[in-house]
Amino acid sequence: NQTHQSKTDPEARLARKSAGDASRLCHMAHILTENRNGLVVDVSVSEVNGRAENVEALNLLLRNAKKGSTVGADKGYDTPAFV
Repeated sequence: NQTHQSKTDPEARLARKSAGDASRLCHMAHILTENRNGLVVDVSVSEVNGRAENVEALNLLLRNAKKGSTVGADKGYDTPAFV
């Protein structure tokens, strides 16, 4: 990120999806869906960093989850801070 900067979006950061993928200047998109029908409930966009997924997932839940709601997430969210 110190060697690359977007001319049109200086807040974009270098990131890649997997070990074999090329790095790109981008942002992260986060989507909260309801489980029964897969409908999108809320969306957010954040800067790419090592904490963005957990932080944004918690923000989405705080904005939308009602008392007694159950939540499902993939294995990447199985951390003490998130649980």
